[in-house]
Amino acid sequence: MELQNRKILVTGSHGFLGGTFIESLKKEKIPFVAYDRARPKALPADIDTVVHFAGLTPGSKGRLSPAQYKKANVECTDSLLKILSGSAHLTRFINIGSCAEYGFSAKPLKEGAKERPVSDYGVSKLEQSRLVARFARARGVKTINLRIFNVAGVPPRSAAGATSGKPFIFETLVKRFKGPRVSIRVTNQENVRDYVDTGDVMNAILSALTTKRGGAYEIINVCSGRKATIRDLAAIFGEILNQPYVITNQTKVVTSSIGDSMKARKLLGWKAGTPLKESIRRIVQSRLQERLSAVG
Repeated sequence: MELQNRKILVTGSHGFLGGTFIESLKKEKIPFVAYDRARPKALPADIDTVVHFAGLTPGSKGRLSPAQYKKANVECTDSLLKILSGSAHLTRFINIGSCAEYGFSAKPLKEGAKERPVSDYGVSKLEQSRLVARFARARGVKTINLRIFNVAGVPPRSAAGATSGKPFIFETLVKRFKGPRVSIRVTNQENVRDYVDTGDVMNAILSALTTKRGGAYEIINVCSGRKATIRDLAAIFGEILNQPYVITNQTKVVTSSIGDSMKARKLLGWKAGTPLKESIRRIVQSRLQERLSAVG
């Protein structure tokens, strides 16, 4: 079925990724309905596809408690699934998961890896994933749980909550690289992460909406499979902006989270194509353009 013929419900449309996905649908002229949390039962009867972004992330609204994560990511998902259980038309469910469900590992993380989340956020997302898996198997709805690794991008200034709470690492670096003397303090500059461009993430979601491969429930990593340290990120920012800087650590503990993208290639025909340097160049350009627009 072509996406233009789908009846797509999008939850979390005011967040970073959800809002970006809405813009992608508009660009492709794909019709959608945004989920209204205030009127959860007022869903169009002919919804056949759901893309579930809604919830709280560590950068959403400052320091959050386990109870806040559980309510937003687990209980609200459970409520949504109960409403959808009465749908006679639902055939596909895309859940936006997180690499935080795995925790850290020195080896590339495959979808079958043991899940050992180390944060309250990761615990809540794993519980959410398990709810979605039970729903998929009970209802026979083709469901893909996309575990997205670190997104190389920044939310637009207009996005809800984009500038509140704990900023994304890229937002932090954008803010720090100002003025003649740049000083950056990070958890540990040797921390290894897997960064994937926002545009590549959107393409992965669109591919998940159309693929015919895989079973009733699949977990698929959305990652680049490439290692990058925070030190690497700072070096690229410094090169692009032609600014010297000093970077210091808050802790000696070094962590690693790298994904294996083989399953995404096999089931979605997708792989991350944007180099990290190009992602950062776009981030810098977008923020500079926003500043010019604000002045003008």
